[in-house]
Amino acid sequence: MEQGSNPAEMVLQMASGLWMSRAVWAVAHFKIADHVPEEGITVEELADKTGLLPDRLLRLMRIMAAFGVFRVLPTGKFASTETSACLTSDGPQSLRAFVDSVFGLEHYDAFGRIDAALTAPTSGFMAHYDQPAFEFYGENPERGALFAQAMSDFTGPIDAAVAAYDFPPFNKLVDIGGSHGTLLSRILERYPDREGVIFDLPEVAERASETFGHTDRIKAQGGDFFQEVPVGGDLYLLKFILHDWTDEQNVKILKNIRAAMAPGGRLCIMEMVLPDDHSPHVGWLLDFNMMAVTGGRERTRCEYETLLAEAGFTLTKATPAPPNMTILEAVPVG
Repeated sequence: MEQGSNPAEMVLQMASGLWMSRAVWAVAHFKIADHVPEEGITVEELADKTGLLPDRLLRLMRIMAAFGVFRVLPTGKFASTETSACLTSDGPQSLRAFVDSVFGLEHYDAFGRIDAALTAPTSGFMAHYDQPAFEFYGENPERGALFAQAMSDFTGPIDAAVAAYDFPPFNKLVDIGGSHGTLLSRILERYPDREGVIFDLPEVAERASETFGHTDRIKAQGGDFFQEVPVGGDLYLLKFILHDWTDEQNVKILKNIRAAMAPGGRLCIMEMVLPDDHSPHVGWLLDFNMMAVTGGRERTRCEYETLLAEAGFTLTKATPAPPNMTILEAVPVG
């Protein structure tokens, strides 16, 4: 809303974002866009394909058409758009899994207990489920797989920017929390004579092995980075990992990397570094999400420098990378 607008209208506009968020989530969760073709479909036909009630579905589709997600043809049928393609399951820019997981299901429950996170040193997720988010995903593999796919979909553009980064020389790259290996495989495409390791929770690494288990250059290894990480790498990557955890937990992760790193090795951290002032930035909202779900936080450059120093590293380089991300390079001290 433009500066100078009615303050009450501004508050209502921000607060009512919940309504639109739930409407978009419903489209993603029920995979509605998968069944809406360019030539259009009637509500009755769409209801039959999705298992939803025709009258209720019509009310949802009216919202989506009013805001340009779908379009209404002269026949009254609903048709696809470039925007709705982002909510299909297999579109090239699909965000369906991301919207389904991050704006619904357990994440939605976690935000329902944001009051707990604001009044006690806990997360909304812990208050609702009585267990940490990643423990929950380990015990609920279907939800864990959806969340992993959500992260892969969301970070696609980020992976492309990171893969194009001019990395310091390396022979063995270890991607800590590398999920399905999308980023690592993109990087190694640029370095055809190098090798890499995807390191993640055992159940995640197992899924990655299904893709990369038969290649000579990429291996998947499961484990707990609070205990140890793969040894012998001369470049270690942490993309959107440190923001999930507290300062104390991050120091443990970083110290384990330092202990495992080959002589002359380097560390690259990819995070949404917060601005030093209070200027508008999506990182403030992501920080609030961390409070609700994992108990972690977003940080400023100075705060990352402090973490690195405590773990025995020094920051040597900080490079902005689209969208809204920074690549931090660090080397061991001493």
